[in-house]
Amino acid sequence: MAVADQFETVQKLYIAFYQRPADFAGRQYWAEQVEAQGLQSVINAFATSAEATALYGEINNETIGDVIDAIYQAAFGRAADAEGKAWYVAEFEAGTFTAATIALNVVNGAAGVDATTLGNKVEAADLFTAAVENVEYNEADITAARDFLAGVTTTVPTQAEVDAVVEQIGGGEASELTQLLNDLQTAQDDVASFLEAWGNAQDPVDATPTSAEVYGAVEASEANVGVAIAGIASETSATLSPYNVSSETTVGASDALEDARLNVVKTEIAALQAQAQQGVSDAVKAVNDLNKTGLKSAVDAYIAAAATAESTANAVSSTSIEDNLYSAADKAADVFEAGTGVAITLPSGYTGTLTLASGLTYNTATKAWVVPDAVKTSPYLADLQSTVVSLVNGLQAADNADKLADLRLASVANIDSTQADASGLLDKALAYADAVNDQQTLNQLVGEFNDAVDAVGVAREQASELAGLESAVEDSTQALEDAGFAVELVEANDVDAGTAADDIFVVNGLESGDVATIQDFGTLGEDRLFIGAAYTANAGALSDGNNSVQEVFFVQNGVNTDVVFETSSFGSNAATPEVFTITLTGVAAADLSLSADGYITVA
Repeated sequence: MAVADQFETVQKLYIAFYQRPADFAGRQYWAEQVEAQGLQSVINAFATSAEATALYGEINNETIGDVIDAIYQAAFGRAADAEGKAWYVAEFEAGTFTAATIALNVVNGAAGVDATTLGNKVEAADLFTAAVENVEYNEADITAARDFLAGVTTTVPTQAEVDAVVEQIGGGEASELTQLLNDLQTAQDDVASFLEAWGNAQDPVDATPTSAEVYGAVEASEANVGVAIAGIASETSATLSPYNVSSETTVGASDALEDARLNVVKTEIAALQAQAQQGVSDAVKAVNDLNKTGLKSAVDAYIAAAATAESTANAVSSTSIEDNLYSAADKAADVFEAGTGVAITLPSGYTGTLTLASGLTYNTATKAWVVPDAVKTSPYLADLQSTVVSLVNGLQAADNADKLADLRLASVANIDSTQADASGLLDKALAYADAVNDQQTLNQLVGEFNDAVDAVGVAREQASELAGLESAVEDSTQALEDAGFAVELVEANDVDAGTAADDIFVVNGLESGDVATIQDFGTLGEDRLFIGAAYTANAGALSDGNNSVQEVFFVQNGVNTDVVFETSSFGSNAATPEVFTITLTGVAAADLSLSADGYITVA
């Protein structure tokens, strides 16, 4: 028989004779003794043990009756019946039974309600034994364990109820180890949760984010600031101070220096924006200097000349006068068009196409002016329309050659002057448009620069948070070392090995699809693989998983065992199993067990 097959017998002896659940090491030891030397040897050792003496004192003919009552009470929660007690007393006095063999006979002869109660106590004791694998008893702890078992009669306590009792027990080295390992596992889980959230926030989603990517995002964002600065310098032809990203081995070590450089550049960019705004203001002023009042006066003078045309005459032919007059009308229309971008319909009779140096074109066939966008959006000459319309109407009203001739002679100079002013104003308007465009382009580039600076702040905060979480992992690892525990972290693709010492292996950062190997696990020493209390052991196939709990499977694979961990409660039943695997070489799956506080060991 295997040692584990003796566990139930040993547990019953503990319950009936020591009145408590077996401690983990004690159950293992006595099961080995039963396997090696036989049950009788173990019974005799129980009867003469220090714990038996402390519990019962000297066991003799005078005290055996009380011992029998205590055995019945521990096993069944009741006193011994008179007939059975009398028979066991007689057998003890005759030397047929010892107190220990009486205890074994009592539990092996249980029936009915007694068998149910004992079965409940054995099940509860097994939960307790597994939960205290790494806890060393003292006298106060043993008393607490006895009190716990005495309360088990008709029902089996839950794991939570067992754990609540166990939390009050121990405080020795093993308990300290479990607490430190739990602290380490919590710190590792915090890092994993952070990386998962960071990866999900990326566009596109990063399903396998690493710490290096988080820290690399800081340098990438800082480099983007440099690109934005270069864009501003290129657009403005300005020389900006260098913003050199410093390489660093410690997160945030060069932030202060980089921020100081950045503040210099921000000041320079603000000066460029002020210059751009001044350029717009200067262009507006130049437009206003050639104000619409001066142009309007020139056109009005032309119209006023028509009022005196009745008293003058000229020998110029009617056709020539009309041509000159309509040319003057073109010039007046040009003045208006340059300022407003709105077409003027000239009187009938004028034919041809007028193209100005400014790029304005009027075609009588289409009755349309082609006007640059910059002119259309320039804020000047808004009230010239009525003046030019009045001019055209005046020309149409001049119905004789003398008047037309006088009109031409008196006013053509004013029209020419007005034309020149319009062209100058157009140039100023185009300069204004260029200044506005330059300012808008600069503002867009500055916006991109500000976004890049903000991204640096976010990336730095994330890197700082991750550094703090990873520091907690380092602190937990150091605490284990300071307490004298040598811990080996099992990570993806590791091939670790047990030594002659009692090695402690800890799962670290393994994700779905990852694999690792531990050689000589439990072969040279009493090794432990810590996985935490979240898992439930399953010796079956992955297809037999329980979707309501997160499980670890012990799967025989030739002479090795694959310890398969679910990454979620339904991981083994997913279309693609969400699991990672640690292979224990040379270990039989049947010899593995998982304690309530999260240690895998070899029996």
